[in-house]
Amino acid sequence: MTSLEECETRTRLSLLTAQAWLDRPRMFTMYGLHHTPDGPPILGWGLEFTAREDALFYLPVGSVTHHTVSAARVAERYSHLGDMHLAWFDCAEPEEHRPTERQWPTWSPGQHRSPGSTVPEC
Repeated sequence: MTSLEECETRTRLSLLTAQAWLDRPRMFTMYGLHHTPDGPPILGWGLEFTAREDALFYLPVGSVTHHTVSAARVAERYSHLGDMHLAWFDCAEPEEHRPTERQWPTWSPGQHRSPGSTVPEC
C-alpha cells in the first residue's frame, strides 16, 4: 500500500468514525407496573436511532424484541399494560442523583415494587 493509499484509508476511517458518532443511538429504558395487581412489572431497554426514525426495544421477560419508530412509540404501545415510564441513559445527571444500591427496586417476576424504591429519571 502506498503512502497516498494509506492516507486515503485513514481519511475514510476518520470520516466513518465521525459518522458513527453523529448517528449513534440513544439508549433508553421503559418500565412500569401492570394495571392488574398480579401482573409482573414491565422493564426493558432499547436504542433509538433518531437519524433514521427507528427504535429497537427488548423485554427480557419472554425475550420480546420490538421495532418501531421511536422510544415514545414503545411506551405508547405498552401503555395498555400499565403506567409506563421512559428514561434516557444519555442525560447528564449529577452523581448525587444516581441511585444507590438500596434505592433500586427489589422485585422478582410476579411481585410488586418495594415501597420506598426509586428509579432515576432525567
